[in-house]
Amino acid sequence: MGFPGMDSFMNNDHSQSSHHDSLQPENVDQMNSRFPINYPSSQYYKKCAPNARFLFEKVTSFEPIGGHLTLLYTDLQNPGIVTECARRCEHSSLCRAFVIDYYHQTCHGLFENSSVGLLDLRLSMGKDYFEGFCVPNFVHCDKFWPFDRIIDQAVIGARPEEVVRFVSRPECRTRCLEEKKFRCSSASYNSFTHECHLYSETRDSGSLNLQFSKGIDFMENQCVI
Repeated sequence: MGFPGMDSFMNNDHSQSSHHDSLQPENVDQMNSRFPINYPSSQYYKKCAPNARFLFEKVTSFEPIGGHLTLLYTDLQNPGIVTECARRCEHSSLCRAFVIDYYHQTCHGLFENSSVGLLDLRLSMGKDYFEGFCVPNFVHCDKFWPFDRIIDQAVIGARPEEVVRFVSRPECRTRCLEEKKFRCSSASYNSFTHECHLYSETRDSGSLNLQFSKGIDFMENQCVI
């Protein structure tokens, strides 16, 4: 499914950026060497239980407000940097999330010791936010980001297969990922009522549509697509 800000996203006009000059190709190797990946790393498993793995939820066209972001990787010659950025964050014991800047082909990691509390997100075209979470090993998924989250979008035209009340958004996401009674293709979470709606449809199904609604997030399960 095509989303704005995927690996194929490119912008040929870099002249508007005030810090583009600092990302010239001759500096790439020097910057990347600051954050080498050590495979395998026993520290990687400290983020999750031994029976789980660290993957990501993608929030398209958003970036965090606050928190200190540290350069994780950059490659001006290769437009497909998401996989490498995900690997670097995955295998760093302190990396909890990362932001891709497609205009400058860079990603910055959000590390455990760099911020306090939850971060708000703001709309930022040309950037995607990838937030890490632990996925049980029994859940089959070959994607680096099992979920796409679309902020402030409510489902219309489709009936939920199940409604779960008094849960958090991460718990809602987990319920969809681990659902066995039906194929959970998407979920919506209402942050005001703490309700989680699980759906068997996706946006490509025809009956499920989205409309703006503050405080409701739509999450699409990429593992079943």
